[in-house]
Amino acid sequence: MHHSLANRSTNRPTSRSTNRPMRVVALGTLALIGVVAPQDARADLIIDQPDSQENGFASQDFFDFPAYACSAFDDVTLTQAYDLTSLVVFGQNTVDDGWMYNTDVRLRIFTEPSLTASPLATVSGVQTDGDLVWDLTGITLGPGTYWLSAQVVRPFEPGGQWYWRASNTTNGAHAMWHNPGGGFGIGTDPVSTELLGAVQWDMAMRLEGTPVPAPAVLAILLVGGLARRHSRETR
Repeated sequence: MHHSLANRSTNRPTSRSTNRPMRVVALGTLALIGVVAPQDARADLIIDQPDSQENGFASQDFFDFPAYACSAFDDVTLTQAYDLTSLVVFGQNTVDDGWMYNTDVRLRIFTEPSLTASPLATVSGVQTDGDLVWDLTGITLGPGTYWLSAQVVRPFEPGGQWYWRASNTTNGAHAMWHNPGGGFGIGTDPVSTELLGAVQWDMAMRLEGTPVPAPAVLAILLVGGLARRHSRETR
């Protein structure tokens, strides 16, 4: 088992270079693979954490090495309710065609950064090159802090690994990582990515949604509308 926290080589890593998954990959000068569609102008940009194109963290549910199932987490704090519309998470495959072996592209929303907690929502998405994309239509979150877990579900052989890339932004709490099976030798509790050697604070992602009007505002608009209609009808 290879236990180094980062691989500083500029050569593209492959699943054949080791017989066990690795926690972290340093992307160095590798070109950005993912091509992301322009954001939907009808939705608000809730959080924008660009890809640093440097470190990434393993975030995958492995068929063949279940003890290594793991995920990175990042937090989002909402000051009002939102109808979510979309999420893009920026990542990197170690094998170019690794996405072909995905059986799921899984997003889970938690109130804490732990794979053993009960998720508030679980959504299946798609992978576009290295990036993961979800349509979140139908999910509404109220004010509060939420932790997002993004994973691919695929075997290490022959699919290789998927890494969630880091971002140089500093929003909210420090990103976390959890390997509840303990396969990587870091323990079974969630840990900060800083303790794994990350210099970046956040994970790379873009979340969009539409604000939900507060009930009090709706009530005022509704009452005002009825009053105006009544005054016209009684003139």
